Amino acid sequence: MTIVAGFFVRDGVLMCADTLHSGTGANVYESKLHPLLTDHVRVIFSFSGNAPFATSVIQDCSRALRNTKPSQFKGHSDVADVVREVLNREYRRLVYDRPDRNYDIHWGFR
Repeated sequence: MTIVAGFFVRDGVLMCADTLHSGTGANVYESKLHPLLTDHVRVIFSFSGNAPFATSVIQDCSRALRNTKPSQFKGHSDVADVVREVLNREYRRLVYDRPDRNYDIHWGFR
C-alpha cells in the first residue's frame, strides 16, 4: 500500500511517501516522489500502482509543464490544466480505448 502525505509548513509544503515498490516478485526501495522545479513552476508528483507506467506519465507531465511558456501560468489552476490534459490523454490511450481489459483504475484530476 502506498502512503503519501503533504503538510503545509511555514516556507511551503513538506511531502512524504513510503519507498516500497512491491508486486513484481521482488521488493525494491526507491522514491515515489518526483519533483519538478523550474523557474516558473514547482510541482511534486507521486503515484501508486504500476511504477513504470506512472513514471512514464509523470515524465510526460513534466515535459508538458517545461514546454509551456511561463507567461501561460497565472496560477495553480493553469498548472493543473496542463497536468489534467496529459492525464486525460494517457487515460484515453491506455485504459478507455481498451474496454476488453479489466482495469480497476480510477484516476484523473477533478
